[in-house]
Amino acid sequence: MKSTPFMLRTAFGIIATAAALSLTACSGQGASEPPAAKSSERPVAVQNSHAEAGTAAKKQETPEEAFYAAYKESSSDRDKIENMMSRITGLDWKTYRELRKDVPLMDETLGYLYRNRSMIKPEHYKAVFSATRNLDGAGSESYAALASELFWTDKKAAIQALSGMDDPKRRQSVIGLIAYGLSYKDATQVQKEIEAWQAGAELTSAEQQIVQSLLEAVKDPY
Repeated sequence: MKSTPFMLRTAFGIIATAAALSLTACSGQGASEPPAAKSSERPVAVQNSHAEAGTAAKKQETPEEAFYAAYKESSSDRDKIENMMSRITGLDWKTYRELRKDVPLMDETLGYLYRNRSMIKPEHYKAVFSATRNLDGAGSESYAALASELFWTDKKAAIQALSGMDDPKRRQSVIGLIAYGLSYKDATQVQKEIEAWQAGAELTSAEQQIVQSLLEAVKDPY
């Protein structure tokens, strides 16, 4: 059906009317600008610094993650042990072993420390003795082997490290673990050797008490 001139004029009229209304609406909006959005009370630089601080806090390593990173780094055993010792203080073994589910991480790591115990220096003993939190059964066995060998290697350094511990309960726990590790040796010979060493060592009264506690534990390590 062809369009008649009347129909075309009507259509043009409708379009023209709509355009006029649109122009009127636009001019009305221009006359009254919307209020500007309120700026933040804190400067952008401050907001950014706070955001960056929050991101840095999230990325900060836990003590267990830092210790694991030292264990996994590609370096000589001596350097690796040194770095691990600088991060072992107060380690939580439950948190540590959950870092990797596919391996018995705690036992593997303690085994590594035991095999390289000759590289653990006397000044590291206190840090090692502080790391007893949440040892499980197998972990306690491995830790006892390590702690007892450190004591046997340098009795004076071990006793001094024990005397420097702030928590008496933790100190007694380590004494018990050392005694348990020593139970794999001949008990009578161990007791005689400790007593002979004690007789000739220059020990403070506090250190003498620690040696006595260890001798008592050696008699009944279980």
